[in-house]
Amino acid sequence: EVKLPSALKTLGDNAFWGAPLQSIELPEGMETLGQGALADTAIPKLHIPASLTNLGAGVDENNYHYNPLYAMPLLESVTVDPGNPVVKVEDNILYSKDGKELMGFPIGSVKSEGESLVLPEGVEAICNDAFHYAPLAYVEFPSTLKRIDGYAFCGSKLRELDMPDSVEKLGLCCFAGNYDLTTARLSQKLTSLPEAAFSWCTALEEIEVPESVRYIGMSCFGDCHALMEIR
Repeated sequence: EVKLPSALKTLGDNAFWGAPLQSIELPEGMETLGQGALADTAIPKLHIPASLTNLGAGVDENNYHYNPLYAMPLLESVTVDPGNPVVKVEDNILYSKDGKELMGFPIGSVKSEGESLVLPEGVEAICNDAFHYAPLAYVEFPSTLKRIDGYAFCGSKLRELDMPDSVEKLGLCCFAGNYDLTTARLSQKLTSLPEAAFSWCTALEEIEVPESVRYIGMSCFGDCHALMEIR
């Protein structure tokens, strides 16, 4: 267990990466939680105080949020002080306060193979690393979804992908390393497929690429050894 000083304002990037922590209390008054600050720890529960408004080291070059729960393999639950002005938790998932951005998911909450998740209507973006390493087999996306950011489902256990036609943009490596993924249907609004989007999806046999796509990035389907059909 680590007891942080009550006057602490910032826990920097990778601060406890790889430490075998089983418990930590983020003090009220803390304002910034760096990217990967608690990655690869053994923490099962995390509470976000009202003062913590800069999570996951802020945003990337596109002004998109990172996942403050990134790579916490044993994290089963996350809670947020109701007074926090920027984030909230619903059904054990971390969202922006307005519910439009899905920021993080406690990957330790998935207890068995084949589990599925239905995301609520109103979500417009799945942020960087939001489901990175999450062992989910199926995810039902809302019709409001517009954006799936970088590494959002990298290293997950998806078996099928049915992307709604509302999605307009994908991020780097967004579905890379889904070794169990066999089929994928993409949004008809996509105009580009980014670098390594489906790399190392070694079981992927077929994918439907829409006519709207004008650009396919480097290694987009790299090492997709089973890919036999692109429609």
